[in-house]
Amino acid sequence: MKDVDDRLLGKFPMRFDYLIENQVKWSNQKLNCLYPVQNQSKFVMDYLNSLTISTPGNTPAFRNPNQPTKEVFFSNPQNRLTLERIFLEKGIELLGKVKSLSPDPRKRPLGDTVKSHRTFGTGTLFFTWRNVSNTCPLVFWWDVSGHDWIPLFCVKNRGQSQ
Repeated sequence: MKDVDDRLLGKFPMRFDYLIENQVKWSNQKLNCLYPVQNQSKFVMDYLNSLTISTPGNTPAFRNPNQPTKEVFFSNPQNRLTLERIFLEKGIELLGKVKSLSPDPRKRPLGDTVKSHRTFGTGTLFFTWRNVSNTCPLVFWWDVSGHDWIPLFCVKNRGQSQ
């Protein structure tokens, strides 16, 4: 176990076995999540530009192409780019099938996020055999009737009593 750096948690001492590093503004982050680069298709950029944000935060939608400085989470940088692109485009496609007049503004192709952020979502890639967080990409958990999509991991306990 390692101690968490004080700049992360202030005065609260904590320990961890694995630290998720997803702060794109900090140097030397592993970025063990999906955080796409800016070189995206028109389809993706049209989606991002269509987000209605009333009070924009300053969280960037893209990571620097040189981040992470050393790829340790994916087998190589090209595989990271490929998976990010596939999950991002499929997530946008799934969101495009929402029929309601006012879809939840926190729902994004790479997972739920703060609605004031003009981003694609949190891109979390950590879950257990029993549950998939809604901060994970939609392809893992999106299960809305009528969308003809079977999520990669069906969640059986969401919205049901145990």
